[in-house]
Amino acid sequence: MKTMQKDLLKVNIYDTRDEMGKSAAADIKACILSLIVGILGAVIFGTGLSLCLVWQSYVWGVLLGAVGVVVCLPAYPIYVHVTNKEREKVAPEILRLTEELMK
Repeated sequence: MKTMQKDLLKVNIYDTRDEMGKSAAADIKACILSLIVGILGAVIFGTGLSLCLVWQSYVWGVLLGAVGVVVCLPAYPIYVHVTNKEREKVAPEILRLTEELMK
């Protein structure tokens, strides 16, 4: 069952790249990077939350939770920045190919 899910995931990524070209590859890079940052922040936040709820260590829990929120905050700006930067790299090639098709 797991291999079937992995195969479906691969097909979805390749289909996106085929339909959208290199721009989708830029989106995938940005998505993976922002997911890593967001998940890391969520894990730190969850650790702080469990410090508060399970071990009643409120000071450390609130501090660690605040650090987790601060780590999560730049996830979307990172996504936007990396996507725009990668699209700028591919834009000249897209324009060249468009001109070639218009001839």
